[in-house]
Amino acid sequence: MSASQGVQRAALVTGASTGIGRAIALVLAAEGYLVWAIARRAELLNDLAAEARGRVCAWPMDVTAADLTPLVAAVGAEPTALVALVHCAGQIATAACLRSDDAHLVRRLLEVNTVAPYRLTAGLLPLMAPGGTVVFLNSTRGLDAGSGAAEYAMSKHALKALADSVRCEANERGVRVSSVYGGRTATPMQEAMYAERGERYDPEVLLQSEDLAQFVACLLNLPPGAEVPDVSVRSASHY
Repeated sequence: MSASQGVQRAALVTGASTGIGRAIALVLAAEGYLVWAIARRAELLNDLAAEARGRVCAWPMDVTAADLTPLVAAVGAEPTALVALVHCAGQIATAACLRSDDAHLVRRLLEVNTVAPYRLTAGLLPLMAPGGTVVFLNSTRGLDAGSGAAEYAMSKHALKALADSVRCEANERGVRVSSVYGGRTATPMQEAMYAERGERYDPEVLLQSEDLAQFVACLLNLPPGAEVPDVSVRSASHY
């Protein structure tokens, strides 16, 4: 099935209850996509669906633990063309490197930031229409680990490796794969991180979720023969 044959386009967005994922879901819904919105908190997803006026299908689930079979079956049963899979769900942590009590944190970050996208992509890639796009929302930490966030950077470097590997198989199916390395973005999760470090939170100088969402929409709307494998996006007013 081709996404250019007049069939309604569908997109699946993880981490859709808040922040970047929510902004992307709203932008795509406004562009006419049927959006499968995935997150843990049902009440926030229901609020999203109400704001999107019927163009969002709320699907509450924990991407790290849930059986994906019902979701894959439901997406496959819809008379739509799945043209976008956007991985936004993520968890962040900053800490000194190699703390002896951080084994659980490492496992959790890998489960959320890497294993969950792996499972979802494996389940949904066979359903994607030619010309579609898989987007992995990564972080600048996925390119430059820096200091003070070893566990988080590990998970994001692994996510880059996953995207690069998936691209090889997906391109054979006519599906594009893009990694977006976002700078600090004004989200509730980022605000919590500033508070944890005791730093002043000034969202105006950070990248805005809505701007990043518009950028992702542009990636999805590229001509079928064009692919952006890797791209970094940051606020023009921030370092």
